[in-house]
Amino acid sequence: MTHFSLQDTLTFSPQFSCGVKISPKQEIQLHWGRYHQDLITIGTEEVILSMFDAWVTVPQYFPVMACTQYALSYQCEIRRHLELNASVFHKYFSNLVEYNTTKFSTLDPDFVNGTGMASGLELSLRGVLGPFQGWLSYTLSQVRKEVNGVRYPPKYDKPHDLDLIVNCRLSKKWSMGGRFVLSSGTPFTKIIAYSHQPFLSATNVIGCNEFPIYSERNAWRLPVYHRLDINFIKRFCMFSRPMEFYIDVANVYARLNVLAYTRDRQTWIQMPPLATLGIRGKLW
Repeated sequence: MTHFSLQDTLTFSPQFSCGVKISPKQEIQLHWGRYHQDLITIGTEEVILSMFDAWVTVPQYFPVMACTQYALSYQCEIRRHLELNASVFHKYFSNLVEYNTTKFSTLDPDFVNGTGMASGLELSLRGVLGPFQGWLSYTLSQVRKEVNGVRYPPKYDKPHDLDLIVNCRLSKKWSMGGRFVLSSGTPFTKIIAYSHQPFLSATNVIGCNEFPIYSERNAWRLPVYHRLDINFIKRFCMFSRPMEFYIDVANVYARLNVLAYTRDRQTWIQMPPLATLGIRGKLW
């Protein structure tokens, strides 16, 4: 049970989980839960604003946001130090509150609420082979929101998401690792045209106002996102304390992933290759 003092709400969020061993190396797990949240972000689906989300409380004239989740998972130890996990999930969101992007006058509400759903399949393979250890995970999912009768994929919908992490111990002091990520591009709303409306004086045309015309909400997607990061670590002691010298290189092959498109069809790109080095350790 959670009491949120700002809104004076009391919510009950039960959860249930159970597991069944079908063999010494295989297990099936079932999970059900009901969750609530009293905070929202006032960021919108617009790219620029979404970079600076701010958290606020759910307005008092809306009920607390709620989510019901179902999950069924299967775990199997394929061999020693090699484990496979597979799970399917479904989430239903009710009373989703978001900022009203279609507000045109002071009479329109600042916030509106709707519903949402998320379903998917998650696969992961974890293991250790000699000096190597790591995991491979893949998620196939679909996320949808419905607000004011409009159903659309939100900005965090990524149907395909692949993550590969590998670490290798080269010696007692040296190790290296890498991470490769690959995912679907995120949805965005595209400006497909412009409307021009002249404004007049008593005798002639003074100027012209330009209004963008948008596609259906989040009907377009950015290009596929992928990136490779690597790191090197050397362990040593300083004043009898364990320390590490590290070098991290992000975006090794200089993939210029698209962050957004501007109105003049230019692209904003995410970070180029970036190297970071430093020392970390325990001082006491």
